[in-house]
Amino acid sequence: MRNTRPEIEELVRDANLIFSGTVVELGTSSVFNLAPRDNVAVVMVDNRLRFDPALGDLRRRRITVELLRQGEPQPDKKVIFFTLNWIQGGGIAAREVAHL
Repeated sequence: MRNTRPEIEELVRDANLIFSGTVVELGTSSVFNLAPRDNVAVVMVDNRLRFDPALGDLRRRRITVELLRQGEPQPDKKVIFFTLNWIQGGGIAAREVAHL
């Protein structure tokens, strides 16, 4: 069996916004100044795991995630996102590093 621990440690090191969430919709944006496009998804934050306290309480908020692969993951999927904080103001957007 392959040990995935180093991979998880690397993801945690590389991401500054980590959260579990449910994909709400693909190809749309919850950020005022970020136009909808094919490689983004709106995600409802279920639990924040690592975040900048300046972002406030993100639980139950919708944020936009720029996905690594268009259409993945699908709506209604619960996912742990490893991301980089990208846009603050008019909403929150993050760039995906990986998801589980």
